[in-house]
Amino acid sequence: YTFDSKREAARYEELRMLALAGKLQNLTVHPRFGLYVPSPHQGATPIPSDGGPLYLPMGCEEGYACSAKRIGYYTADFAYLQETMDEGRVLVWRWTVEDVKSKPTRTEAYRLRKKMVEATYQVEITEVE
Repeated sequence: YTFDSKREAARYEELRMLALAGKLQNLTVHPRFGLYVPSPHQGATPIPSDGGPLYLPMGCEEGYACSAKRIGYYTADFAYLQETMDEGRVLVWRWTVEDVKSKPTRTEAYRLRKKMVEATYQVEITEVE
């Protein structure tokens, strides 16, 4: 993998060790999330595939935009399944999405993409400093 910083590479090594220890599962490096806005037309339109893992909005079938227009992508640093406690105090596996950030890289555009992904995919993006 190619990482943007030494901090991101170090975080990958930490997560890899946690995965080997069984503390997390399905570690994905640089997962891509499509950014969508409502489309003015009804019906589904095909999404062209240009490689890489692509995550679709909740309720959409793979290969269709379900009346939404993709305007770009958000690429996180990592995604993985982690065991957490739910409201009923039951251990469940939930997706965690991480982005290794320093304060200068939290641009307005980044904050908007983050909000769009969190709203569309119902995940919380954790910023690791």
